Amino acid sequence: MGLAATQVRLLQLTSRQHRIEYQAQRIQAQKLQLSNESDKVYNEYMAALDAKKVQFKYVETNGTVSYKDATFNTMFGGYNKGVQIPYALEILNGDDAGKFYVANQTMKNAYDANENWAAVSDADLKTKYNVTIDDNNREEYQKKYMGEKFAEQYLGKAEADCDVEEFSYYVNLYAALTESGANGVKVFDTANYGDDYEWLTNMLANGEILLHKYDAEAGDDGKGAWMEVAVSTDSMLQEVADEKILKKAEAKYEAETSRINRKDTQYDTLLSQTETERNAIKTEMDSLKQVRNDNIEKTFKLFS
Repeated sequence: MGLAATQVRLLQLTSRQHRIEYQAQRIQAQKLQLSNESDKVYNEYMAALDAKKVQFKYVETNGTVSYKDATFNTMFGGYNKGVQIPYALEILNGDDAGKFYVANQTMKNAYDANENWAAVSDADLKTKYNVTIDDNNREEYQKKYMGEKFAEQYLGKAEADCDVEEFSYYVNLYAALTESGANGVKVFDTANYGDDYEWLTNMLANGEILLHKYDAEAGDDGKGAWMEVAVSTDSMLQEVADEKILKKAEAKYEAETSRINRKDTQYDTLLSQTETERNAIKTEMDSLKQVRNDNIEKTFKLFS
């Protein structure tokens, strides 16, 4: 090969060598990106291991106890044989800050129609309950009277046709709601969040809502009040691992890890190929340089 041809070939090989080195750098950068993706997938999986959900103690009709996922509808939206204690949900931020939510629209309508318990006369109370009414018991019976009307309206049937425990729950709930003042009965967006246990758990974890429970013996006068409660201390509540999130995270982790490993193997193969080609180019360039040097040396000897 002549000197000019050798030089042209060297230039071609040098150009190719630079392209290969650039390609190798790009592959290394892509491998680094894969490593970052792997770290992200791992961290997401570890976060899922820590994911919790709130459950409440549920008493079955045969007396056995189980735990069910806590949602607005199961804890606040009305009577549930397994949850006989009235709970309330308090919004902490936004336009609804400070308001209690314990009602669906039907319950709110029934409460609004029977809210004015103080208007019940002593005569009506005496007629219905056959007791003497005075300052010591008037409020108790007024709330009981309107609470029964509230329960009948909400359930849509007379007391005699109602389940005893269910009817009693709504009478007691009415009395509890009267202690909440203007914020006592609010309609919650059950269409979007009523059955969403993740929403309730996340809102509690993020400090967006508080839970309250009615204690019949609390309050300054000992006649009952809403008391703030925490999941960690309320005997009716518990926090457990969220199997749904965990299973989804496991499936995603396995799929993503498999994808990353496949890509990493592909990149390793490409790197091996580029290294092989780079070595071949280097060998050829070394050979051509030797040929060029030999040609130059012969030329100088010819004219010396």
